[in-house]
Amino acid sequence: MATLINTYYGSVSSENSYLLDGVDEYLGIPNSAILNNVIMGTGKKFTINAVFRKTTNPANNITFFSRYGSSAGDQSLLFMMLSTGEFLVAIRDGSEKIFRTTNTFNSLTNWYAVSFVYDGVTPANCKFYVDGVDEPISLNTLTSTINTTSGTYTIGVLDFSPSMLNHFDGNMYQISVVDKDISLADHITWRNSGKPLKPEDTFGANMKYQLIGQNNFWNGSDHVNTDNISGLIATSVNMEKSDYVSDSP
Repeated sequence: MATLINTYYGSVSSENSYLLDGVDEYLGIPNSAILNNVIMGTGKKFTINAVFRKTTNPANNITFFSRYGSSAGDQSLLFMMLSTGEFLVAIRDGSEKIFRTTNTFNSLTNWYAVSFVYDGVTPANCKFYVDGVDEPISLNTLTSTINTTSGTYTIGVLDFSPSMLNHFDGNMYQISVVDKDISLADHITWRNSGKPLKPEDTFGANMKYQLIGQNNFWNGSDHVNTDNISGLIATSVNMEKSDYVSDSP
């Protein structure tokens, strides 16, 4: 992959998204001590944001963002939509916690803006905000081993190495992580802006890690991303130039 200069929120158009085929395309992000510090361990508070549109209502679940653990099935973080249309997040934080919306979201024309807000101190305070609405959720806690080992992050697929499962099928416009349990008002401000998070966005002094967003582009041989202020670069797997489309919310 070519060496890139970070043109953070420079001249690259924001009116683009990744069109993932639901078969074998996804984006990979290397293990990051910075992201691990935000997400991993007990008592953390953070938010994961996604903007997307589904192409189909698939027979299988579809993955937005996941972090692989030390062995197959040992995911320390999983953010997905179930085949029935509910959002689901599973987190290993001392025990495995599973958060799931009670409502379903099955439109094939709407762009969804969703924020999952995690409060590792008081799990009952965790939230799913979807298009400006604080959605009711269910919480299940299962006995499990905490996983804080190093692992890669993936966007658009569940890394169940050696298998890759639950590929995303549709347009992926944005994935970001905020080192804060944002409020509903924060979510609405971000959602109504129609743009990826920026350093100057009003989430206080908290860092924002734009994993895919405005500065995604094709460098002649691969999709790349330079939005991530922690210095990571998301690279594409099995994607072509035609998968980077002028389509956005």
